[in-house]
Amino acid sequence: MSSNLYAKFCVVFAMKNETVEKKATENTAKNKMKSDIAALQKAFEIRLIGFLKKMNAVSPDNFVEFERNNPLLAGKKIIAFLSSE
Repeated sequence: MSSNLYAKFCVVFAMKNETVEKKATENTAKNKMKSDIAALQKAFEIRLIGFLKKMNAVSPDNFVEFERNNPLLAGKKIIAFLSSE
């Protein structure tokens, strides 16, 4: 293999290796972001379930209906829930 061809091979190999490393880093970052989002969603789900239990609501739709019929009372309950955390 001539030295010029060998140099080209080394450059291409280095670029390919850099691309692979970059993709691996991006995938790691994406996986971490997905994991962080899942953990955040789980935390919000737990808070929502706690909130609905405290409001004696069966479902989010049930609470929305309650809020439409009793906006002041619903607002007070929301403030009380947030203050208790």
